[in-house]
Amino acid sequence: TTPDGCTPPLPMGSLTVTSAAASSVSLSWVGPTNPACFAYDILRAPATSDGTFSQVGTTNGLSFTDTGLSPGSTYRYVVQGRIVPNGNPWGATSVALATTAP
Repeated sequence: TTPDGCTPPLPMGSLTVTSAAASSVSLSWVGPTNPACFAYDILRAPATSDGTFSQVGTTNGLSFTDTGLSPGSTYRYVVQGRIVPNGNPWGATSVALATTAP
């Protein structure tokens, strides 16, 4: 059951890589911004298609910068929407690829 006022739109918006430096990648996406209702878990995996995604952050906003990355490396990202009051997932972005600067 979704708490009152916390019904998310489906599907989630697309994930965009807004910049990539030698040791960081900045991401943005489209979604609702009510922090009492919605949070976003940022997941990263190696570029290989069989690499496992791991959570690298959480935010209530619509952007995130992943830091401490290796220069010249490619990563896959996906953002999972979560309903804050009950912790249930509600959707995910498509996968975005990002390559850090050398």
